[in-house]
Amino acid sequence: MAELTINWDQVQSELKGFVYKRVKDKSVTEDIVHDVFLKVQEKIQQLRENEKVFSWIYQITRNTIVDHYPKTS
Repeated sequence: MAELTINWDQVQSELKGFVYKRVKDKSVTEDIVHDVFLKVQEKIQQLRENEKVFSWIYQITRNTIVDHYPKTS
């Protein structure tokens, strides 16, 4: 598989908008996007198809948003 390079500056702005629409808090948005960055760096070798990198990042983002809030039961 060819090496994949992600321009994080380009993706970061879009992710901030995506997250902010869901959490409505700038500070929480920054925290979540930072966590996503760390997860992407940690798990990039798990990506099987480079052309699906953006959908993969958005799935990580959705999961990180859910994980950010404690489960209520």
